[in-house]
Amino acid sequence: PIMQAIVRQTYGTSDALQIIDADKPTPGPGEVLVKVHGSSVNMGDRLVMQGIPYVMRLTLGLSPKQAGQGQDVAGIVEAIGDGVTDFEVGDGIYGEHTGGQTWAEYAVVPADKMARAPEGISLTEAAALPVAAMTALQAVRDHGGVEAGHKVLVNGGSGSVGAYVVQI
Repeated sequence: PIMQAIVRQTYGTSDALQIIDADKPTPGPGEVLVKVHGSSVNMGDRLVMQGIPYVMRLTLGLSPKQAGQGQDVAGIVEAIGDGVTDFEVGDGIYGEHTGGQTWAEYAVVPADKMARAPEGISLTEAAALPVAAMTALQAVRDHGGVEAGHKVLVNGGSGSVGAYVVQI
């Protein structure tokens, strides 16, 4: 079966992105196949797409080793690899898959990096949560030690992470 995916063969801006037909992936052990309902675009996605800072190319390749793009993903489990017990076909899930291919109709993701999608929001909305919301939560709770009653200045509260910091 064929699906569409957004990829890039060279580093660059969004002009380097292409929509291609690709084989629908198959989950391996510990993985699930997700019919993607949404994926977001984060600063990390842009940096990987552009290959900056340039020192990242030592890991990513002087020419990109992987064409796939995207980290955040939310969708419906379509198939399950061996050893996956936390999810069933038909479950709505979301999470982050660094180094993956989530800008596609289907994505294979590690089951241990996914969670059941939150109730009360759509899967498309859930796709915006993993990187930005977790970054905000870690900044406020883990690194900032913010507790009830503290006053916090949020510089950049209109960006993806800042908007979650304001809510937290």
